[in-house]
Amino acid sequence: MGKHTTGSARTRRSLADRPDGPFGEADAWAPGEVMQIDCTPLDVLVRLDDGVTGRIDLTGMIDVATRTVTAAVLPPTTKSVDASVLLARTVTPEPMRPGCSQALAMSRSALPFERLLDIDARMQHAAARPVVIPETIVVDQGKVFISRNFRASCNFLGINFQPVHDASGWEKGHIERMLGSVGTLFAQFVAGYTGFNAERRGRHVEQQAVWSVTELQELLDEWLVAAWQNRPHDGLGDPVHPGRMFSPNEKYAALIETAGYVPVALSADDYVELLPATRRAINAYGVKISHRTYHDKALNPLRHQRSGVTDHRDLWEIHYDPYDVSRVWGRNHWKGGWLTLFWRHLHRVAAPFGELAWDHTHRALPGATEEEVADAVADLLKRAHQGPSDSEGKASAKLSRRDRRVAARTKASSPAAPIPPRPAPRDSIDEEPDPVRNNSSGRQGDSAADLRPLRRGGQAMVTRTARHGSDDESGDADYGHLQLTTPDGWRGFVAEMHTAPNLLPTAVWTGLAEDKRDYYDDDRIDHHSRLLVVQTPTIRQVIASGRRLVQLNRNAHSGRCGLMVSGPAGTGKTTALTQLGKTVEVIHRRRHPHAADDIPLVYITIAPAATPKMIAMEFARFFDLPISRRANITDIADAVCGVSRDARVTLVAVDELHNLNTRTRTRAGADASDTLKYFSERTPATCTYAGTSLERTGLLSGTRGEQIAGRFEHGPHRSVQPGPTMDRAHRRLGRQSATTPAPA
Repeated sequence: MGKHTTGSARTRRSLADRPDGPFGEADAWAPGEVMQIDCTPLDVLVRLDDGVTGRIDLTGMIDVATRTVTAAVLPPTTKSVDASVLLARTVTPEPMRPGCSQALAMSRSALPFERLLDIDARMQHAAARPVVIPETIVVDQGKVFISRNFRASCNFLGINFQPVHDASGWEKGHIERMLGSVGTLFAQFVAGYTGFNAERRGRHVEQQAVWSVTELQELLDEWLVAAWQNRPHDGLGDPVHPGRMFSPNEKYAALIETAGYVPVALSADDYVELLPATRRAINAYGVKISHRTYHDKALNPLRHQRSGVTDHRDLWEIHYDPYDVSRVWGRNHWKGGWLTLFWRHLHRVAAPFGELAWDHTHRALPGATEEEVADAVADLLKRAHQGPSDSEGKASAKLSRRDRRVAARTKASSPAAPIPPRPAPRDSIDEEPDPVRNNSSGRQGDSAADLRPLRRGGQAMVTRTARHGSDDESGDADYGHLQLTTPDGWRGFVAEMHTAPNLLPTAVWTGLAEDKRDYYDDDRIDHHSRLLVVQTPTIRQVIASGRRLVQLNRNAHSGRCGLMVSGPAGTGKTTALTQLGKTVEVIHRRRHPHAADDIPLVYITIAPAATPKMIAMEFARFFDLPISRRANITDIADAVCGVSRDARVTLVAVDELHNLNTRTRTRAGADASDTLKYFSERTPATCTYAGTSLERTGLLSGTRGEQIAGRFEHGPHRSVQPGPTMDRAHRRLGRQSATTPAPA
């Protein structure tokens, strides 16, 4: 009691969480046997582009046996790809940079240079930093290190992955101490040092930042080779020489004699393997990632084909670099190797950029097309490069503080993978000028009625981007994201905003070439095929009842009430259910604009004669959870319920409930009904069911049926009867859908 009462709260928390009894010790007797990795903000302000100053992260890896810092990088913001790049730098010799003293070369150090050179020719021009091949890596619970990408990188390199317990810094004390030593031995002597808290910070520190990210990275690398690797360490003792402390290089030279050294040379394909991966379908237009389209002629035999990987729904593995959106790499599951796919609008942006600039611009232009976002990114980077005025001295549009910081961090980030030469714009990528497209009014409709798209990166929206002269003239570009039971499909449905095509005068329409006229007519017919939803009194009643139940169930711990939409076939039950879901999600996004990871709604459909596991798999499919085929229903349910709580799900929509074997007295129907009831109790959300004539199918009969009827509001759904208003709407739609335009 009383220790550190007036001191640091972090120290008190650490002492309170420390277990009782003496600490154990895991000995490491060979380089790479146990390594630790972690990241922390560096207490130094750096000068980004356009004079913007900011802090960056320090991500490092240390070898426990030799205390060697095998690699350390300074990314503007640490991502999982930075940790993977750290693995690549660990197994690669540190090259001698131009201008460095020859005293820092491996040939002048305590390392066994001659013996290592006979084994690995890359040591010829290497700096005095040992190359350590990791066997086991100890990480904390940070999302960067427990991410699927970093785990896959460790698995690819044959490294054992060992996470520590949450809030247990003492379990990886070597890397924690190393990061602190970098702050006291290196950072505090660098211009722009901020101190680790405000009390140790001088005045006008931002004016002292003189180093760029690249320059500071070179200084850190040189300091690690010159100072850290040659500095005696208290933990590197020897029982034979108890009074002598060895340096990391000396300890490595001693242990390598008994442990040996096997070089690991990484190729360009190996670097691609270390990049983050996602799964996508190869459509007619190519591959879409984060609202960007990638394609190449090499995809022609693979379009609309299955990959053959059934564990991932026959989707294709795509690797991407968050710091460079110009290209992605697709794995050829049929013949092996990688296919390099280039961004369709690469020619629109002259400067390289990453996901940060793209996501920032896309959030600012939620209803924009891919071309418009690309032009906006190019304009942002151009204005940031030109400064407050252009070459003619005219004042340009002033960038906001957020825009300047995004542009500066974008230019400070370097690609993680080796980049081949930039390709020249090709005919298959460039789009020829189209008078029909240029004549479009770009009208978005009534702003009060349009739905704002989701502010979430990595989600493709259902928008028509295929144009004349592209690889997708059939309009198939949108079909891959029209399934509402998938995350991309539902997000696209919520974010969908249609643009009415401009009605061309007769003289302009008749003057078009035949192919452009056909394309214009198809575009208008496609617009009218996207039928608008009329808010009938029944739909308004369903939306009002659903919203009221969501509010009532918000604080309920059990016995949550639900809504059941029933009626004859073809009366719009699915339309009412999806409109309720869209309304709930749009309201949630507007109230919580910064909660980009939330998933307010889950939408599934019941397959005919569905089993409990099939229903659980439908929930997992909506969340895009990687479920093994051998997983049982308990494992799937636990994963789904856990993700539902973390994603703040507020509404669960279950459609086509009449496909269920609703005679709940039978074993199959009872199990399926109990599965839905189990999810409704475990998930803190409001459940809504829709189906054809549910009151006649036996769902509400029996003991279970009485419980369902007691918890659900039953709203019958009726069809809209034709009348004078409907007749006028049909006649108007028929006139607007004509293949020839009206006279000017």
